[in-house]
Parts: sequence; structure tokens; C-alpha cells
Amino acid sequence: MPIALTVTEIEAGDIADLGNFEIPAGFDDARPYYVRFTYANAGAEDLANYQVAGFVGFDAEGAEIMPSMTMGGSEPFTACQNIAPSALAEGESAEGCVLFLVPDDGELASVGYRGNYRYEEGKNTEADFPIYYDPVLWTAEQASTKSKGAVIAPAN
Repeated sequence: MPIALTVTEIEAGDIADLGNFEIPAGFDDARPYYVRFTYANAGAEDLANYQVAGFVGFDAEGAEIMPSMTMGGSEPFTACQNIAPSALAEGESAEGCVLFLVPDDGELASVGYRGNYRYEEGKNTEADFPIYYDPVLWTAEQASTKSKGAVIAPAN
């Protein structure tokens, strides 16, 4: 399922944004970042219910930060949603958002897209899924002023 993906904004939030949720131990001083993106269907197959996953964040030292999920709460977390469209035909686009919690009031320096990694018996994962090992990157400074589109197609 090839998509054209663009990170449109990397926005720093405040931990108070998550006041309706139970914050895991060790993350009381974390800073939420909202990574907003658009994607378009670059293939012929309808991407109904397709949800973009495969993002990874990096702090200023290059350490990886995995996305966070909001679950439950008395009200939906509308500040950052990644809702799969009910239909997405060739050429149509959708948008989404991924939440990252950066510990110690840190900074999300860049975000990358690795695609949907999968292990398959007999495959050389590094050769067959190169984007996982060398992700497409956007920096926080570039996201709002410069878009970086990439057509991502999984290896067969």
C-alpha cells in the first residue's frame, strides 16, 4: 500500500494537556509533542481503515523515543488523533497526529517514519525493509516551514 507522507507540524505541548489521563511513573515531568501529518493514497487499492503507524522520535542526543498512546479517560483526547478513514481511494488524502512523551521536559529534535516493519522467515529484514533501518526524517525546525514527501511502499 504505497502512500505519500508529509509531516506538517511538530508541536510542543504541556503535560497539563494530559490532565484527564493517568501519566506513567517517571513521566510526570515529560513534555508531550504532537506530530501532525498528512498522507495520500498513492496506489490503486482503497485504504479504508488504514492507520499510518511506524513513526519514531529522536531527542537532541539521537536517542529513540517511541510514540505514546492515550487510552480511556472520561473524555476523548482531541488534541492529537490518528483516526483511520472509512475510505481512501487513489489520490485522496487524510491527516493524523501521533503523540510523543519526551522525558525530563526534553525536546523532540526530529521524527522519522520507518514504515510497518514485519519479520518474515527467510527474508533479510535490513535489505527487504530498508526504511526501517534508515528512516525518512523531519526535524522540528523544518516541519512547519518545509514539507518532505516520501512515497513509501512495502517490499513484496
